[in-house]
This record gives sequence, C-alpha cells and structure tokens, in this order.
Amino acid sequence: MEENERMKTAIVYASKFKGNTRILVDAIAAGNDIDLYNARSVEHVDLRGYDVIGFASGIYYGSPDRSVMKILERDLPRGKKVFFVCTSGSGRSSYVKPLMQEAKKKGAGVAGVYSCRGSVSMPGKTGGKRHPSFKEIRSAVNFYNEMMDRLESERSEEGGRAGMVANLPPSGGSGNSPQDPEDKVVKTAAEVAAGISIATPLLILQHTLRRMRK
Repeated sequence: MEENERMKTAIVYASKFKGNTRILVDAIAAGNDIDLYNARSVEHVDLRGYDVIGFASGIYYGSPDRSVMKILERDLPRGKKVFFVCTSGSGRSSYVKPLMQEAKKKGAGVAGVYSCRGSVSMPGKTGGKRHPSFKEIRSAVNFYNEMMDRLESERSEEGGRAGMVANLPPSGGSGNSPQDPEDKVVKTAAEVAAGISIATPLLILQHTLRRMRK
C-alpha cells in the first residue's frame, strides 16, 4: 500500500425488521469510501483486500444475526483490523462479544465498538421515540471517522519507524564503513596512551636491573 493511500474498508452487516443497523451503516458509508456487504444476501465475501473490516448487526433475542457470524467465521483473514456496530433495545455494547471473540481467534485487532438503541417491534406497542436518533446516527459517523484517523496515524508512525531503521548505518566490526577523521585522532591518542602505560613500567624495571649489575 502506498504511504498516502487511504486504508480500504468494508462493512459486513445484517439489518431486518426496523432496519436500525442499516441506518447507521448507510450514514457511515455516505461520507466515506466503504464497500457494504449484506450478510443475509451473500454466502461468502472476499475480504482479503481490505485493511479495516466492520461487522454490524441488529441484536435479536440477545445475539447478533447469525449471517454476520458466518461471514466472520468463514471469510475474515488473519491479522485484520476490525470494528463492530450494533443496535438493540437496550443499546448495550456487550452484545458484540461473540463476534469479538471469534475475530480475536483469527488474530484480529479490535479497533472499536459502537452501539446504540434501536426501535423495536413489539406486539401492541406503537409510537415512542425513534432510534437510532439523529444524535445517535451522528455519533456513529463520528466514531468511524475518529477511529480511521487514529488507524491512519498509527500506520504513518509505523512507516516512519520502519524508514528510520532502514536508514541506520551498518553496525559491527566489518571495517568497511568510512571512519570519521576525529575518530582516527581519538583512536591514535588512545593507542599512544596505552603504549606509554605499558612502556613506563618496563623502563623503570630495566633501569633498576642495570643499577643492580653495577
């Protein structure tokens, strides 16, 4: 991937009944270059070419839609960055735990989770406040944009560190690297000092032996 090229994103989603999750997914994709895959309409999705992969689902009887889990189990490549979006009657984020656990088995890095309430279909119940609300939709878009800014920044920092390592001068005792003239002066001075420290005791010993012979 080129350094300035945007990270490529896909979202695999399932949304039925009220279409709450699809509302969030469409809002996120509207201002970004994202490929959307309806898990309920496909058997497999080729996710190998994506840098970041989202899994989005409504929560039905306490669990994400099985179609999303199947795509994750079958098609998520190892080591990808992933994020999760869900809507439910309570808005709890813990509902995505099964998806997260499965992704971690494949060595995925979890970049974030967004959850909010969704309007529910209940017999005999009508009206009430619509969810996701405008504020919740805007929060979902902000969540995605901030997450991607962070991931892009992390990628740039990693690229910078890799470049610094690549440009380091070779180390070791090969003797082939050019030597700074100042280093030669220091080395010569050290050799002279070492020679003096060895020669001085020898001169003293020789002088003492000559005096003893007289």
